[in-house]
Amino acid sequence: TIVATDPDEGENAVIQFRIFGGADAKLFDLELDDSQPGVVRILTRAMFDYEAKSNKFYMEVQATSGQLSSTVVVRVHVSDVNDNRPVLPDFIVLINRLESEAPITQVGAVPAL
Repeated sequence: TIVATDPDEGENAVIQFRIFGGADAKLFDLELDDSQPGVVRILTRAMFDYEAKSNKFYMEVQATSGQLSSTVVVRVHVSDVNDNRPVLPDFIVLINRLESEAPITQVGAVPAL
């Protein structure tokens, strides 16, 4: 959410927003919050994956009122979620155990990849 204020009154206080630039601007949209003047939400156009090549995105948002404008830099950092399952080796694990070993003794280990 981005909030802009303009102390002017009437038409001079109307604020318009747009994505002004930035390397990743095409991945985002803006949506005005009709219930709150001067508030805009940032929406994504794509699914993001933390494990992808890039998980940090950059754009600039401009607020304009009449002939005057202001720009803010927006950086989006994708957080990791537990969306990948562990992978076990694709082979048979063979563990030999002596019959004389006590119970609750480690008999081996299987590496997760």
